[in-house]
Amino acid sequence: MVVVNMIESVGEKLYKHRIIPGHVGGTYESSNIVLLTLVQHADAHRVLYEQYGRWQDNIAWRLLSGAIGHEEAMQQIRIENGKATKGRKYGPITETARLKMRARKIGKRLSPEHRANISAAKRGRKLKPEHCQNIASGKRGKPRSPETIRKMSASAKGKPWTLARRQAVRTNPCIN
Repeated sequence: MVVVNMIESVGEKLYKHRIIPGHVGGTYESSNIVLLTLVQHADAHRVLYEQYGRWQDNIAWRLLSGAIGHEEAMQQIRIENGKATKGRKYGPITETARLKMRARKIGKRLSPEHRANISAAKRGRKLKPEHCQNIASGKRGKPRSPETIRKMSASAKGKPWTLARRQAVRTNPCIN
């Protein structure tokens, strides 16, 4: 975006400015470079911003003119890049990329540490009602193993069966 290559010329620093900016595909070929002072360089980006409205030129103009510092410019660039890519480094995930990632994971076992991390991340999250209904309908009519019955009994110990709890279990299968 902003080129920091400077050339000393008669006591004044000159900056290399790309006529067609890099964020639009401009290169550093000599036919696309013009040497400008700092004030001229800032003004060139202001003109480009006013003419085309690109956020990159706005940030370059404000940075070169001293209106914002380097840290603020970098923060704004990260924010703008996040808008364009929906928070991902290289943009939104395409459906083909999603399918390829899924295919790589099929049949692979997760390490105990990875499984613990996933479990910790999910802990405390509320399931959507339709998800609970799907879980309940998948289990309906299937016999429970003695081990499952023992676990369910152990988890219910100490929880009194109040009228409110019975009502909640009937209406929401995710509550037990």
